Amino acid sequence: MDFSKSISSRSDLRHIPTFRSGVSLVASRHPSNTDPLGLQLVTDSPEPAADIIFIHGIGGSAFRTWSWQRNPDYFWPRWLAHDEQLGNCRTFTFGYDANFKGDAHGLDVLDFAKDLLLQMLNYPETIGKDRPILFVVHSMGGLVAKKAYILGKHDQRFASLIASVTGIVFLATPHRGSQYARTLGNILAAAPIQASPKSYLSALERQSPAIQDINEVFSHQCNSLQLVSFHETLAVKIGFVKLVVSTALCMLVHYQNYAELYQVVEKESAILGYSNEISASMNADHNSISKYENELDPNYIKLRDTLKMLLPKGGRISLKESAHLLPNFKVADII
Repeated sequence: MDFSKSISSRSDLRHIPTFRSGVSLVASRHPSNTDPLGLQLVTDSPEPAADIIFIHGIGGSAFRTWSWQRNPDYFWPRWLAHDEQLGNCRTFTFGYDANFKGDAHGLDVLDFAKDLLLQMLNYPETIGKDRPILFVVHSMGGLVAKKAYILGKHDQRFASLIASVTGIVFLATPHRGSQYARTLGNILAAAPIQASPKSYLSALERQSPAIQDINEVFSHQCNSLQLVSFHETLAVKIGFVKLVVSTALCMLVHYQNYAELYQVVEKESAILGYSNEISASMNADHNSISKYENELDPNYIKLRDTLKMLLPKGGRISLKESAHLLPNFKVADII
């Protein structure tokens, strides 16, 4: 979930990164020019060593989710091109309508996963052909990636595409849901503005049937993947409008602004606990875990080095062999 303040000035259009897009089948009534929907090519390479795809979460978007203070000038996936090992990788960002405000629609994690798969399959310059695919996912984007992987495993049309997926980096993904999802849904339902809860909010509730189904199937199909899960350690300040109704001689309605601190996705929910998973913390809240200020940002360095670990020279390595590369990491959620 991305609760940081959006930048809405039309002057932001000058910050649009250079990209080539696919066409999204999941349409939005209010598409953003700065954050278009669909699969967007961010950096290219004549002979790419891998395809890295970024997937945002609820309340997020294709570029701002990965930008410091949501300013596309600081869209850090472009920085990967500066790295000797990662510079020859193609990077993509995938946008879908995950705004938790506005008119309700019937789209859910399944729809977003299908759209991702189809756009990857139909991309003009084949994705994953003779090279690995890595997903970097924030919050609900992790559920979208897992669902896409499951669907692709069961559909021969996507079999070769999914066979190229070798790793997923999860950033504060609510694998077991978040207690905050129900709170957010209740607030939107009672809000004095046009804000109906979206269908995917219920899927994010603690141990929802949708989450349990994804986890049950994914746990049996992900043995060949390299998984890295980062969890947030700081609370995020979230502001709401409280509705107060008092009756005396007449009815008075007051709106009071207030804010509370939340750890949106707890550590227990952000970690899968699988034997092929590495788990670690980031000194960040739920928003900043996917947003880095510069190339010296410790969180950026940790994420960059994780991607390098998943793309070793000379082939894949085991989790135990990789432990020395990132000394703060431990295998299978020992931390």
